[in-house]
Amino acid sequence: MNARLRFFGFFLLLAFAAVEGWSQEPVTAIKAGRLIDVRTGQVLTGQTIIIKGERIVAVGADLRIEPGATVIDLTNATVLPALVGESARETLEYVKWGMTPIQAIQTRTLRAAEQMGWSDRVGTLEPGKFADIIAVEIDPNRDIRGLEYPKFMMKRGQVVAAAPLKEPVSVKGGAPPPLRFEEVEVFADKGWPRSILTRLVKQYGVNFVPTPEQMARLRQAGADDELLSLLVSVKPIVQVSQLSLVTQPGGVQAYVGDTFRGITSEQQGNLNIENLTPGSHQLRLTLPGYKEWNQQVTLPAGETLPVSAKLEPAGPKPLAFEEVEEALRNGISNKRVGELVKQFGVNFSMTAEREQRLRGAGADGELLYLVTQSKK
Repeated sequence: MNARLRFFGFFLLLAFAAVEGWSQEPVTAIKAGRLIDVRTGQVLTGQTIIIKGERIVAVGADLRIEPGATVIDLTNATVLPALVGESARETLEYVKWGMTPIQAIQTRTLRAAEQMGWSDRVGTLEPGKFADIIAVEIDPNRDIRGLEYPKFMMKRGQVVAAAPLKEPVSVKGGAPPPLRFEEVEVFADKGWPRSILTRLVKQYGVNFVPTPEQMARLRQAGADDELLSLLVSVKPIVQVSQLSLVTQPGGVQAYVGDTFRGITSEQQGNLNIENLTPGSHQLRLTLPGYKEWNQQVTLPAGETLPVSAKLEPAGPKPLAFEEVEEALRNGISNKRVGELVKQFGVNFSMTAEREQRLRGAGADGELLYLVTQSKK
């Protein structure tokens, strides 16, 4: 009987031990060379983050690491809270618009979590928060581009990446374009300080005249009377746009609306069309012997829109006199027009008047002779 009780007691002891072991959450310690405290904006050195399960339990210097904990060495990196919401590229844009790197990081961590109602879970590296952590090799307080390629990522205590995720993305130089209404509304809604918004409007201008509806939306987003008065008084800046055109074949005539804007190069088919008004335009491409190509394009303000077009042959239809004349007047070379005449022929006979008009358009003697011999 005593032996049976001893055996049963030993069995219960093993069971309790197993349950106790299963109930323990794994402990991880991250040793950070630099740690960004997004509440104060300070960069702290020699910090340790203790994580139990999916949450942070302690942050500080010289913390005791219990035996059996997993230790992650990030002493050569900067550790900060994972960004909330958008990608790192938007954080780069905040810096281009005038924020300091630490202000941009605070906007995307602490402030974003507060606005989403998640401040009890994410946004800072503090006890009780989820262990959503990233680390970069350079100090993002000095170079914000480090956020583009973190070397380490943790989501709720689980390591999800421990190598560079992408190559650094270059930041375009030059002054940003004028502010759009949607940008001003988003910045105001995100709680950007009025001083920063005012400076951005004065420095870069806007590309809109606020309507009563837009004024109401901005006020609802948090804009005050001073900012609204500034927006009303600022003269909008309308930026020009460009088209970067590539055609097959080359030597194609390009029209924007009814205006001739140039010919694509004969070899590569390239043409850059500058000084276009932003908005919607009809792009028309023509070449004798080919079907006309038409497309409605929308040009973003201050940007270059790439367009590729492949023209289809029109079939064995001979060229009309007007097609040959237009091609020459638009600057297509005699050699190229001659090739098209040889390929498709012409549907007209040469007269003295037509010869004079073609000479006036730039035809040389060799092309005129070829035209006279190519009527079909």
